[in-house]
Amino acid sequence: MMNMTGNTAVDLANVVERIHVLEGVSTQLFSKLQGTAHFLRDLVDQSAVDNADLLQKIEEVQLDLGKSMGEALGMVRDVKGIVKFGRAHTNHI
Repeated sequence: MMNMTGNTAVDLANVVERIHVLEGVSTQLFSKLQGTAHFLRDLVDQSAVDNADLLQKIEEVQLDLGKSMGEALGMVRDVKGIVKFGRAHTNHI
């Protein structure tokens, strides 16, 4: 039983480390994508041509990115909560 507890603790530590990496990479990725959308919007705004359709699509992408980032961070928080719960209960085994 002691070996199982030790392995579980190591497994949880690995999960926590991977969650932190995933959170950081996801945040960077979404930030870069948002930056690209902002750049494209500025480019369209500076254009003399009427690009209302393109501007609308860029705004939709920005909204989708914001929603996706929120969902991804929500999942990371949920997994962190599960890991915290697992750690608390591992100590009782």
